Amino acid sequence: MNATNSSTPMDRDCFQEAWDFGTEEGGGDETREWEMMNRYYTHWCT
Repeated sequence: MNATNSSTPMDRDCFQEAWDFGTEEGGGDETREWEMMNRYYTHWCT
């Protein structure tokens, strides 16, 4: 937790997993990669 603004630091391992998932599932389409990464991150990392 950051005492200055009450935010918690991002879990880098989960973010990397979300990034990898988006890259795999997106199939080279940048928009699709972002959508899949976002879906993973919001479901598993938050």
